[in-house]
Parts: sequence; C-alpha cells; structure tokens
Amino acid sequence: MLAGAASSGSGAGTAAAAVAGRLSTKTPYAWRVPTPGAPSLYSQQDPPGYEPVALYLVARHGSRWPTLSRTKQMHGLAPLLRMVNPRTHPWVLNFSAPLLEYTAGELHPMGEDEMAALAHRMRHRFPGLLDRPYFPRRYHLVSTEVPRAAQSASAFSLGLFQRCAATGAAGDGSGGGGGGGLGARQPVALRMKPKRRDPTLRFFDMCPQYLAHEETVERWLAPWLWHHWEQLLPAVEARLGLPPGAAAPSDVDALWQLCGLHAGLLAVPGGGACAAFGPEEAGVMEWLEDVRLAETQGPGAPINSRIAGVLLGDLGASLRAAADSAAAGREPLPAARLHFAHCETLTPLLTLMGLFGSEGGGKEGSGTGKGLVGADGVPRSARHVAGAVDSLVDDGQLAVARRLQQEGSGGGAASWGGAPSSSVGSGFSSDGSDGGGSVLSGYSGGDEADSGSAASSGGAFDGGDRGAAGRVFKGRAVAGGPLEPPPGWAPRIGPPGADREWRGGRIAPLAANLMVVLYKAVAPRPPPGRERFLVRLVHNEQVLAPPLCGGGRLDCGLEEFLGAVVGGRAADAAALLEMCGGGEGEGEGEGGGGGADGWGGGLDF
Repeated sequence: MLAGAASSGSGAGTAAAAVAGRLSTKTPYAWRVPTPGAPSLYSQQDPPGYEPVALYLVARHGSRWPTLSRTKQMHGLAPLLRMVNPRTHPWVLNFSAPLLEYTAGELHPMGEDEMAALAHRMRHRFPGLLDRPYFPRRYHLVSTEVPRAAQSASAFSLGLFQRCAATGAAGDGSGGGGGGGLGARQPVALRMKPKRRDPTLRFFDMCPQYLAHEETVERWLAPWLWHHWEQLLPAVEARLGLPPGAAAPSDVDALWQLCGLHAGLLAVPGGGACAAFGPEEAGVMEWLEDVRLAETQGPGAPINSRIAGVLLGDLGASLRAAADSAAAGREPLPAARLHFAHCETLTPLLTLMGLFGSEGGGKEGSGTGKGLVGADGVPRSARHVAGAVDSLVDDGQLAVARRLQQEGSGGGAASWGGAPSSSVGSGFSSDGSDGGGSVLSGYSGGDEADSGSAASSGGAFDGGDRGAAGRVFKGRAVAGGPLEPPPGWAPRIGPPGADREWRGGRIAPLAANLMVVLYKAVAPRPPPGRERFLVRLVHNEQVLAPPLCGGGRLDCGLEEFLGAVVGGRAADAAALLEMCGGGEGEGEGEGGGGGADGWGGGLDF
C-alpha cells in the first residue's frame, strides 16, 4: 500500500514523495526516518562471546484510522474542495472516502501488517530467545486498555508465535481437532490494566500536574500554530487553484491531516490532498508538529519525561531479575516482556533515557531551555506582556504577542471558543474573511485520542460555518482563552529543513518500538574488560549507543547501564503520585500487591 502511494499516478512522485517521512508521529512505519549512523539490527551481530537471554519491548500501536474528530475536521473541508477544479485535482471527486464512525481511531490493516511483520523479523533475529514454545510465564504480552493497542499486541503475537505441526489425537501430526498444521495461530494471554490505573504504560493519565501543563502548552501553542498556518495559506491556495482568501488558516491543518490519510493509508493516486503541499510547506508542517511533540512529550519541560519513571523502573527491574536468574543457571522468566502502548508512552521514555538530543534539556534549537513547570512541578503562567518577546527570532511569537496586546485595546471582536468574547487583531476576524477558522485546541502530534487519555477526550464536534470565529478543532474551546508563549521561548528544535535529531517520524512513527536486549557471556568468565551481562538498545530496528555509557559503545555493561541510565531517573508508583500531587485523583487508586508484571511488587493498582 505504501509503495502504491509513492508510485501510482503521474503526480505521485511529487505530491506523495514530498511528504514521505514528514508526517511526524503519523508517519507509517515503512516511511520512518532513520537515525544516521546507527547500524541495522540485522547487520549488527551479537557481541562476540555473548548470547541474548532476555528482551524488553515497548512498542507504539500500528497505523490506525483517523480519530472521529480528525475525520470530522477533514469532512469540514467539503465546501472548500467544491471550489477546486476536479480536472487538475481528480481526487476531490472522491473526497467522501469511506471513513466510518466505528472505524475511527481503530487499527488499520496496514497497522496489523506492521506489527506482525516486526514480530516475524524479531523472531528470526533472536531465534534462541523468541522462537520457542509459547507459555504465558515465558512471554508477557502487556497492552494498555485501548483497542488499537490491544489489537496491535494480537497482531504482533500472530507474527511471533506459531505451532509448526499441531499434533492430532492420534499423535501423527495430522492436526486433527482443529490443529492447523504449519503456521497455526497460537492463542496468547494478554495482560492489561484499567486506563486510569496504569502507572507503567499510561502514566500521562495519572498525573494531574502533567495534564495541567499540557493544557497550558496547548493554550499558548494554538495562536502560534495559527500564525504559521497563516503564512502557508497563499502557497496552499495557489497549489489548489483557489482564489486568495478562499481558505482559512485552519484549513491548512485540515488539508495536512487529509494528506496523511491519502498518502499513508488510502494510497490515493497522485497523493491526493498532498498536492496542496510542496517540499517546503511539508517541511514546515512537520516542524510544527515536532515542536508540539517536544513541548508536550519531550524535552520541553522536565515533567514530560519524569512521569515515565515508573516504566523506566520496570525496565531496570526486569533486566536485573533476568540477569539474576541467568547467573543462577535458570531460564529468565519471563524471557521477553512485550508492551504495546502509545506515542505518549514511548516518547517520554526515550526522552527520559536521554536519546535524540533530549539529555539535559535537549537544547537542539534556539530555545532557552527553560522548562514550563517550576521546581515543584506546577506549570508556570504563560501570559506576559508583548514586549517580553520582541527580541525573539521567531516572528510568530511577536505576531501572537501583538494580537494579544490588542485584546485589551479594543481590536476586532472575536471569540476564542468558549472563552469570553475578546478583542484580537488581524488574523482572527469574526467574519471569516481573513483569520476565520478554527484554532487547534489540543493540537497533538500523536493525534487526539491517540492514547485515549483524559486530556484528549473532547465534546461533540461543533458544526456550522468553518470560518466562524471561536470554533476550535475537536469542537472544544481553548479553556480560558489563548496565552502568550513564555518569555524568551523559542522552539528548541532546529528550524524547518534543518538536519535535526528531534523528528516525530524518527522518534515515534506509527509502530515505533524500543527493544532492550540483555546479553550474557557464554563462558563462565566474560571477555577481559567486559561485564558478564551487556545491554543493547534497539530503536526502530537500529542499534543505538546507550546514552551516558562511556565512549559511545553500542553495548553497555548492565551495571553501568543501570547506574547511568536507570539510576536516579526510575520511580515507583508512589513516587509518581507524590510528584503529581499525591492523593487519589482521577485515575489513581489504592496500591495492591505486586505481581510478576509489576515493578518492585508495587504497581498492581
């Protein structure tokens, strides 16, 4: 399907190719952005004299259908697309693609294939570890309580486990009684916890401080994003043959979402809506989503990654337990812990581990490195005077500040979706002639409801004129109105077109995965100068040098890894609750006894 998207139709080479790898966290796995210089898992051999004894996997769900709110956002383009000439853009004739309510947000068949194929490759790469009879105590499959994650786990299990020749009642290998023979599917036990009581994989739903921080970021990112969409509007209108002023800034984002659907999942000939974006516009749209990812899930604020401490602690405890079992001559149980979750799970974990330029604040771009939360974890106020940002390189912030300044001086009236009607300047006119359209409340690189989090659940979609001021994406208001970015803030990731580390299509594309492989020395004594146990990090099937392990080695001693990467960053559920305000808020419950899938015996909420 991806090949078809890139090759079918005369315009595919320009339209679809322009966005390949630029869809940020909505990038299909086949289009993921590779990490430069990192060897492939399949070309990099195991460390000489070592064998794998345990594996820990955290994977994002595979490619999925757009969520219901995104679908409605795209359907809202219908009046605009009726103005597009179907002779030059034939895809507009079939605009009402089969997007059904009951498929919204669910795993797409492409996502099933992504997960099954990944499992198949892993089994062949680690046959001694993964190509063994399935038992629930040998292989833990853990999912969040979200259907697309659970279905991803199921698809993964189909690619990983198979019974080579189910034996019938006669014991002759005939497979009688429904055996199935070669390739018969292996039923597996799937573990999960309630959405709001899963501190290991859904920590973002259990932390009121984080949810408050995320809401604050959304409030000041919304007008900043709007400004940049506004800058792209003339080029987008020209590519679609629309008269100036026909589209609103919010239509740029809606067209970008439709482009991702057309190029990634539907393989529309010519790239469909991607014809609205050239390489430059696609680069800017990717950058905007990557900035949002960094500010809400990455190095933009310490709390973004600190909440992943429970997951990192579970990883460290699992490696320690497996090493202890192997050292005692026992098979580590489980031999593999396989977790299936979300972008909001994987990105904070990678950030906490210091990967992709995120160590020490991740000052990759021109940002000041100032976090958005104070030392106590409480979000700082983001409303400041306009003069505080007049020295910033990014003119988007200055434009936003000026508009907000006019809010108090009687500028044109407009309503910011549910907030009290306020006065703002040009670009937010209430008649829809210039700035009309929707401000993206809850703008998300992982998309609304990617995780089913409380923060991403919204009300019913607000219909009506797409240019009506105050209507926001997802039908939700910007609670309390827009904010100005913090003083001195600038995007901390490189500008559009820059060769930057922090790219959503690299860090957390659909079906993204992090494997941590534990190796044991085959001989009783390890090679000179090396530990008995080594740790290898594999991200999206590329081997990465573990951060903070000296010399940039691809393999890190277990003790060094636990001390440098896990130690001081890991947490348990009690520490998470304390950091997030303590008590039993929404999603927090009484701790129960630990279990085989808990951390330190204390995570079974």
